[in-house]
Amino acid sequence: MKVLFLTHWFPTDENPQKGVFILEQAKALRSVGVEVVIVHVHIESGKGMLRNRVSQLEMDGISVKRIDLSGWLWKFTYTVYPFQLRLIRKGVKRAGIELKTFDLLHSHVIHPAGAIGAKLAAEIGLPHFISEHWSNLAYYFDKNWFRNWGKDAYASAKRIFVVSEFLKGKTAEFVSDSSKLAVVPNVVSANEFKFRPSPIGSSYYFVMAAKWNKGKRVIKRPKLLIKAVAEASKELDKPVILGIIGDGDRVPELKKFCEQNDVHAQFHGFVSKKVIASEFQKADLFLHGSEYETFSVVIAEALKCGTPVVASNVCAIPELINDSNGILVENKLTPWKDAIVCAMQTDYDKQAIAESFKTKFGYEEVGNLLLDAYRS
Repeated sequence: MKVLFLTHWFPTDENPQKGVFILEQAKALRSVGVEVVIVHVHIESGKGMLRNRVSQLEMDGISVKRIDLSGWLWKFTYTVYPFQLRLIRKGVKRAGIELKTFDLLHSHVIHPAGAIGAKLAAEIGLPHFISEHWSNLAYYFDKNWFRNWGKDAYASAKRIFVVSEFLKGKTAEFVSDSSKLAVVPNVVSANEFKFRPSPIGSSYYFVMAAKWNKGKRVIKRPKLLIKAVAEASKELDKPVILGIIGDGDRVPELKKFCEQNDVHAQFHGFVSKKVIASEFQKADLFLHGSEYETFSVVIAEALKCGTPVVASNVCAIPELINDSNGILVENKLTPWKDAIVCAMQTDYDKQAIAESFKTKFGYEEVGNLLLDAYRS
């Protein structure tokens, strides 16, 4: 089987983590014998009115055709679907992609890839599938100028994949036939994220990991967690070291906040999966404070390493956590402090936690879920 992925979310040199889960899905399909070619439409500001450049590369053994649309008209290009569709057609042709050679087209996120992918698929008579990773559907279907393209794409799609039961419920509001919806989780590789015993230390080691950026919406809650760690430290029998993984424009602010609250923090910056796994394996606890999660790969990674988790009781997070592997908590200081103290007084079986997640979210599991849906 030969599958064409169409996506606007995808890793770049400037942003290596953007849409990395889409690359992981392609690798999952490859693991079960499916050939995948990815068309990444990259739209950004640049010099001149608009440039349409095509490049070819390989990422982890997957063929990627990148269509770069850059210039003053980038916002117009991103927003006006008919104009963007014309440019993508040209880019696909210049990249030497013959759509008729594919068995199906699989688009990622309704805006704009899913809406535009449905038109491309219909023109050539290909079955169209959509993976939905996005949470802002209500705004899209209420305000977007070309929301009818999105409605038609959902209506004509053979299947719509979502990463959690939570996102399935949210997406079902906009899909007339809910039987099209299928939960396919993100990939979490067992190659790096697995149990490895670590010695008992003279201090507790807690870990946080995210992209620490400012934004219009407050999603991650690092200051709440840092303050909770400071308060919990007063009640614990050993000193605490807090490992903070990830880069972003909030890091200087978080360093200062740790100092102000007398929290001994180690800032690791952006690191490889291998290093993240190593930090999880030696951690006593993983902390994840968030206001919104459609899946949370980072929690799944920690659990595959056997690390107990204290996390916000929101959205899809409860699908991963139970009494045997962590604590769900309200996003307020006292509940967070109490949960950290309680977790450190609980005798979690780390190896059992890792074992219960050993076969979950792997390449072959995710690949077979997608392949079975394609075949059906």
